Amino acid sequence: MKGEHHWTNVKKVERVYQKLKRSYNRRCHRAFVIVRSTLIFDDLSGIAKILGAITNDVNRVTVLRVKNRYDPSFVRTDGYRDVALLLTGPALQNFVCELQLDLRVMFEVKQAGGRGTN
Repeated sequence: MKGEHHWTNVKKVERVYQKLKRSYNRRCHRAFVIVRSTLIFDDLSGIAKILGAITNDVNRVTVLRVKNRYDPSFVRTDGYRDVALLLTGPALQNFVCELQLDLRVMFEVKQAGGRGTN
């Protein structure tokens, strides 16, 4: 389950406004994910193992949402895939944090600017 952590900056104000307008119909209470981070894996088995470890750590972490962009029913025109979790709990000092679980190949494409903005 060897993964690599990639520090991600706090979401910029411009990006929050963009999400409010495009995705949340200007409902400010929906924009609560500002802190985020990424774990990078070489294969899907690594993502599956860490996902299992996180969801089983019920005393320290609460999973609020799982957005599985590897699900065959997920449609996206640019082909980007990841698993995005919304987490909270004592391990996060009860802040809400987005944790993205990326395959290395997808992460590299994203870093090169090849990902859409959804």
